[in-house]
Amino acid sequence: MSKASSHTSNEAPAYRSLALGALLQQLEPGRLHTILDFGPALGGNLKFWTPYASRICFEDYYRTWEGLGSPRPADGSYDATTLQSLFAFDRNDRFDIILTWDLFNYLEPDHTQAIAGLLSRYCRAGALLFALLSSSPSIPLHPNRFRILNQEQVLYEKVGSGSRPCPRYQPRDVARMMPGFQVLNSFLLRHGVQEYLFLRQEESNDFPV
Repeated sequence: MSKASSHTSNEAPAYRSLALGALLQQLEPGRLHTILDFGPALGGNLKFWTPYASRICFEDYYRTWEGLGSPRPADGSYDATTLQSLFAFDRNDRFDIILTWDLFNYLEPDHTQAIAGLLSRYCRAGALLFALLSSSPSIPLHPNRFRILNQEQVLYEKVGSGSRPCPRYQPRDVARMMPGFQVLNSFLLRHGVQEYLFLRQEESNDFPV
């Protein structure tokens, strides 16, 4: 369990992140990793990951998708080609760490499943995926910005105003939405957030072309 431990001048709460600590404990000392961050490119986060990284890619996926009008496929399926067109990272990249933050709270299950399936093909064996899923009745209208303060604390910065219903995914839903990954750690925090650390067990030979 964890609770808010500090606030910035604009009252954005900082929480202890147990999954971030667990992720860092999994990293091999001295090895540099390729990192994919699905949030905006924040200078503090870049600075935090620099000692661990050989390459860092930022993909502010939700705002890219929203900026295009939140397109949904007519047949209800999100294919790899459509999703790849929204990504800027190189198709030859293979990631060791993926940070999706609270993105999956804002996508339909089929959308999340398609993204996870595609990402699994860009992961090396042993890759780690960090995600936050809310168990609260409502969530902010837009995904938060997450600023890493240190190895134990993350700042939750609300973007805009308003709220929306939370999907409140259950563990069985999460497992179904994450093909290619298994839950390595899960932590329920006191402010209604479930932190997940997923593991990519095997490297896929089915690489995107």
